[in-house]
Amino acid sequence: MIINDYLPKVSIIIPTYNRLELLIKAIDSAFAQTYSNIEIIVVNDNTDKLLNKQLKQLLQPYIINKNFVFIQHKTNKGGSAARNTGINYATGSFITFLDDDDYYVPKRIEIMMQYMLENDSTYDAIISSMQRIDENGTLINIDENIARGTDFKSFALDGNIYTGMILMKKEFIEKIGGFSNIPRFQDKLLMLKFFKMGGKVLILKDKLHFMLEHMKDRVTYKNPVKGRLSHKIIYNYIKKNKHLFSKNEWQHIKYKYYYGLSSVSAQGSLYDRLLCFWFSLKALSYYKKTRLSMAKLYFRCITTAKFSNKVKRIMKIN
Repeated sequence: MIINDYLPKVSIIIPTYNRLELLIKAIDSAFAQTYSNIEIIVVNDNTDKLLNKQLKQLLQPYIINKNFVFIQHKTNKGGSAARNTGINYATGSFITFLDDDDYYVPKRIEIMMQYMLENDSTYDAIISSMQRIDENGTLINIDENIARGTDFKSFALDGNIYTGMILMKKEFIEKIGGFSNIPRFQDKLLMLKFFKMGGKVLILKDKLHFMLEHMKDRVTYKNPVKGRLSHKIIYNYIKKNKHLFSKNEWQHIKYKYYYGLSSVSAQGSLYDRLLCFWFSLKALSYYKKTRLSMAKLYFRCITTAKFSNKVKRIMKIN
């Protein structure tokens, strides 16, 4: 346990959009933190008047708490803008995030701040790992639960950092301009910017929050066009630093780019699935290991997203 006369404040930012019941569980997990000096900032990006009325009623027990802040967007701006709004309102020296369908373990912030306070001059962010569960509470154990990536190159090649894993100094997240306005994978672009600006991280294997995998897909995940656009933006950002990579490493970057395009296209219409096959062929031309991953991706191209997701869990397809 941290023993200190002064604990720096940590701001927990929770963007939300039409997940009333799940949001309450997320907020409760934030209030249950053993680290005492926190503020919880909920940013509602939903503009539906009826739902917002229900939300305000549900939040009444929290609004009276001096450590709770509720912000209502007048127009729908998206997840990046909602998180940036939270950052702008935050009064903490450190910023961390929680999606409205996820929840923390009670000692999450205490554990992460212990490392931060012991190494304050060394690290700009502490990154924890996570656990996934399905709607029945069953654990989903896959490699993507573990945080990876300690610099720009390693993160671009094989990085794995989700928004809920991050605790970052406020001054540094402001230095890199917060979240960029892209439809998906905002966390990946944030961390690429972080590393490009020389940010230093400590990666923890401790699984300190739960990500819920549910049949009601996360916001924008059903839109292949947004997914392809986001992959392109991230690829172009990495491409500006192509000189950092060897020839083989750059081939891997190209493989990941086309594999990503294929993967998001597998969730769409017949046209999108035709694109899925095309991008799969492009990815295959850059892939130097086994063809098994591509076979799995072809399977995803020809099945419905719902059926494919079930099979993914059974086969543990990444």
